Amino acid sequence: MSSHATLEQNLHEWMSLINRSVNVKTNKGDSYAGYVYTVDPVSQSVVLVRLSDDSREVASLKVVFGHAVESIAADEAAKSLTAEEKEFLEKLFKPEEIVHDQESVLEHRGKLWKWLVDNKVPVNLTIDFDGAECLNISDALLIRPPYTSNDCQCANVIMLSKVQTLIANMPL
Repeated sequence: MSSHATLEQNLHEWMSLINRSVNVKTNKGDSYAGYVYTVDPVSQSVVLVRLSDDSREVASLKVVFGHAVESIAADEAAKSLTAEEKEFLEKLFKPEEIVHDQESVLEHRGKLWKWLVDNKVPVNLTIDFDGAECLNISDALLIRPPYTSNDCQCANVIMLSKVQTLIANMPL
């Protein structure tokens, strides 16, 4: 492929590296090989993944920071990723989706409501733009189903952090 300076100017070329086998050379003389998991065109950092022989787990994960990259070259001789390997890489850092039944979600919402009220947090029930029943705190923060600390939406990061901490500390 091309030099690091050229890649800096070409976002399309950066994105074309994803799921390809490459060799990265650093300005300190080190060389790293692997499949590109992702790239950051702003910092010019590259995340390389090497899979185990059976492709069922990650053998190594290496972040090569942009300031250290001297060149990146596609390894045309390497085998292409199979559809299963690509799917494995796509799911690598995504949280596992958990299906919640309606009854347990409503039960959890009730417990969370009580916890918030017990902690003097003004809360009410709101219907969101997509029809979901959300807990609304002071018209500034929404807690969407399934009502976990990760389901909070708020523009005020301080309020968001405090409510997420409160939810995380809620007794089961």
